[in-house]
Amino acid sequence: MRTHYWKEFNSSDHLCPAIAKADFEKMKSWDFGWLLLEPLNIAQDDKQEVELSKRFSPGQKALYFFWFIESQVSNGGFIQFYWYGYDQYLPVIIEGLNLVKDSDMLALIDEAEATVMKHKKRLMDYYEALDFASAYEAMPEFIGLNKRFLALHDATMDKIEAYARKHPEQFARLA
Repeated sequence: MRTHYWKEFNSSDHLCPAIAKADFEKMKSWDFGWLLLEPLNIAQDDKQEVELSKRFSPGQKALYFFWFIESQVSNGGFIQFYWYGYDQYLPVIIEGLNLVKDSDMLALIDEAEATVMKHKKRLMDYYEALDFASAYEAMPEFIGLNKRFLALHDATMDKIEAYARKHPEQFARLA
């Protein structure tokens, strides 16, 4: 069952770390993203993550949960993202991409989800056999999806950065 992390935000308990204004202004792209993400990356387990996410603003959720798909697909592709259960975060990832108006990445994720559903039985067979590498050999369309993700992910980070710069109060107390 997928937990929908987007639904709740306790603004009275907002996790809004102090960040140096100079760092906020000079950092760019992935370094900027990590500057904002690092103080949020403190959950020790899934239960803590659910509770912690209630303290994240919508912008923080967009950044935090995009990082899951970014790290998985960049390192092992969409099959790895699904293989290790990160698809539980798809609802909040999609909400975050809608927030930052990233229609290209949304379309790609929709296509990846449709491809996974199309090959669900085969993927389960490889999963049960613990044969991750052969799954890509048998279903090469995932390779194309992975390449498209890598071609788009910098633009997604740029959109998250632009959103954060317009709404700094959602991410940090600038000191």
